[in-house]
Amino acid sequence: MRPWRYNVGKGIEKRYLRPMSCRWKALFTSKIEGTLRWDRWDFVALALAVLTVVWVFALKLKTFYDLGYSSDLFVSVQAARSWLEGRGLLHDNCFGNVLTIHTYFLLLPLGLIAKPFGAPGLLFVLAVSVGAAYFWATRILRLLGVGGRAAVVASGVLLISPLSVAFYQEWAFGFHIEVLAPALCLVLFYFLLQQRMIPSIVTALAVISIKEDAPNARHSLDRLGIVAAGSLSSPGALFVFVASNLAHWLGSGIVRQWLWVMIVGSFATILLRSYYLVFGVLTTVVPWLINRNDLLWAPRFFSTEALLWCVTLVGFASIAHAVPSCGKGARIAVLAAAIAVVAFSAWAQLALVPPAYSAYLLRSGSFYSLAERQQADAVFARYRREGKPDEPVVASTMLFRYAHDRNLFWLNRLHDRPAPIWILGDSADFYAPLRISSDTINPRSGIHIEDYEVIDRRGRFVLLRKKG
Repeated sequence: MRPWRYNVGKGIEKRYLRPMSCRWKALFTSKIEGTLRWDRWDFVALALAVLTVVWVFALKLKTFYDLGYSSDLFVSVQAARSWLEGRGLLHDNCFGNVLTIHTYFLLLPLGLIAKPFGAPGLLFVLAVSVGAAYFWATRILRLLGVGGRAAVVASGVLLISPLSVAFYQEWAFGFHIEVLAPALCLVLFYFLLQQRMIPSIVTALAVISIKEDAPNARHSLDRLGIVAAGSLSSPGALFVFVASNLAHWLGSGIVRQWLWVMIVGSFATILLRSYYLVFGVLTTVVPWLINRNDLLWAPRFFSTEALLWCVTLVGFASIAHAVPSCGKGARIAVLAAAIAVVAFSAWAQLALVPPAYSAYLLRSGSFYSLAERQQADAVFARYRREGKPDEPVVASTMLFRYAHDRNLFWLNRLHDRPAPIWILGDSADFYAPLRISSDTINPRSGIHIEDYEVIDRRGRFVLLRKKG
């Protein structure tokens, strides 16, 4: 006997089976609000974004003055300011013409801030981008139909997750132009969801201006020694090289690590939009090519970080839509599962990026003790008083801060460069090529230490000036 011939169970189908089907479907679909008006939760999000900017900038500035940054922050300052100082577009004293490696065009307008304020100006820009990322993440969730309170909290959880903290912390380097990418990508995502063409095009151009390496890809591979020099005669040859080694790439440890990062970094919401993994895996090509374990380094990780933000926001919105249609018991189970997933993901993320500990503990992560920093300030204060801005100067690894707005050169890149007038040395520098004492210096630099006199010396720090 077929019961449905007598309408047995017909009501059950309507009351239970269909709502359940719709509930599960909501996890894999997105809903966009037609209109989005400002309310008190948007003002709460804006206020929290401003507080985030202040907090991040304060921590960044503390790290800067605690001698916690080196290298790339100061390269960025010089490249950003070069067009305002008559040195051409995107030139620095480390790599020379940056355009031969990267097209960091977004640095050009940032020169207007870096010129008067130096490195702290770029750190402030980074802090603003963090606040902007939080605010626009909240707006995206609101646009996807999430309630104000839930949107504010969810965006906050994403912002303070270890991967996000480590990304914006950018330990030891402080700043890369790529760190601004997630905020701009979120703005672009917001405008695309609203189908606003002109703002989308403008924001897309800003995203593209951050970094575009395609024209230089094969030259970069030659320079890095990945393949024999000149063997990749064109971008097409590079594509053939990757395609012919496809199995090796997709089976590499870098791709496995990236998949783990995507799962724990998105709090498992990537599983609701797993097709994004197909597109996202392309971000692992460069780390695989150069065979370095630097997948989480900001210039490599920025595209993955932007993808994580967008996927997590979309996934959370889907969950927020599906849960209200569940029964009370199911909602409690979902809440318990969510807490467990967030806790486990946070633990797994922290294992991937241990330096994030120092940010949570509000520590600068400086290599120097308080007493050593005081010694360094005392020694190099004389250089700040007597040195002229255009006088060439070299410094040990973590001492660049004292010359961030001066004519700073890199000791290991002095070929065809002027001999420095000033030398800011650390005799116990952890990086041997930049280790400087009163009587020893990297012989490959071409500097003769006997041509310099000691101006001041305290502990491990020494200030030297060229004789005559």
